[in-house]
Amino acid sequence: WVIDRITSDDNAYVYWGQPNQTYTSGQIGYFAARNAPAGFVKAMSLNKQVQNLPDSLMALLTFDESIDADSVDIWKEFELIFQRIYGFVRYQPVFRDYTYHYLDQLVKDGIQHVELRSLITGLYHEQREEGYYNADSVVAYFQEVAEKIKEKEPAFTLKIIFTSLRFRSNEQVIQDLASAYQLRQKYPDLIKCIDLVAEEDQGHSTLYFLDTWRKMDSLQQAYGVDMPLYLHDGESDWISSSNLYDAVLLDSKRIGHGFNLFRFPALLEKVQQKGICLEINPISNQVLGFIRDLRLHPASNYLARGIPCAISSDDPLIFDYQGLSYDFWEVFMAWELGLADLKGLAINSLKYSALNQQEQAESLDHFNRKWRLFVNEAIQQLLSLIH
Repeated sequence: WVIDRITSDDNAYVYWGQPNQTYTSGQIGYFAARNAPAGFVKAMSLNKQVQNLPDSLMALLTFDESIDADSVDIWKEFELIFQRIYGFVRYQPVFRDYTYHYLDQLVKDGIQHVELRSLITGLYHEQREEGYYNADSVVAYFQEVAEKIKEKEPAFTLKIIFTSLRFRSNEQVIQDLASAYQLRQKYPDLIKCIDLVAEEDQGHSTLYFLDTWRKMDSLQQAYGVDMPLYLHDGESDWISSSNLYDAVLLDSKRIGHGFNLFRFPALLEKVQQKGICLEINPISNQVLGFIRDLRLHPASNYLARGIPCAISSDDPLIFDYQGLSYDFWEVFMAWELGLADLKGLAINSLKYSALNQQEQAESLDHFNRKWRLFVNEAIQQLLSLIH
């Protein structure tokens, strides 16, 4: 979809020169006529000049488990893809269409509730400077797209996890936190919580941002809204990465990944006692090199211990698949799960969501009705095979 769009947009360009400190091969940008930086070629023209350009771009915008490298090296390639696509997804005329496209793909995969981590920064336009379309515009677009999706699937719900980056400074993240409070005050039904993302083993620790976390009480008083933490911690296989301790001490309502929790037995018990839900990203963990054989994934043990877990897809489009069914299929096979296990994982996605009490009750009711329909259809299919 992305490649079709840029090769049909007259003002879309692709960097096709030698990679340097500023640009990398396949980087997408939208520019006014004759304003494209050196090395950028109009995508429509490039498509005529380069044989099999869509395949070449697809290879630059995605990758899979075939990369044979350590997780640290894989992350370098992973981050290059974000650099390549940033100028596409942050372009204002594209943003709504792109958001609708990927949410529609999730709904087609049977997903009824989405909690999206998003860097809510300004969008750009080739006629305007970066940030001309501010964060308020971005949130308004999210609302608009969610309502459009609901026209097709009335039970659909969307919540946004305001996201900053863990390689930023405390001062920068404090500014992001203030923006998050402002947006949550203005859009309390959509902006629900905050997180820090990016490579954990190379970025700042969660404790590094202690000055940021200390600002939260005063910001809550100033804006009159809370800001729960849904921290993205434990995406590491190193025993020296102890960010999970700080996630628990900071009372994170959910933990994204929690992969290396198994290395800290006392903390594992504390997570279980507090009922903190872990967002498990099986394919992402596999592709990024944290675990090769999913049968050995520590989350199978977390489930056996009764720690609440939910299955998430992390970055499916970059990993060249759509939706969430593949993640469910992999854990179903690798962990030898039963039907009750699958139902429990699905319910956890709603039970530990950012939905308010009424929304959660309605969402669970819808899910249970769909589940009963699914079970009845499965029984009828089985009976037809028997007879």
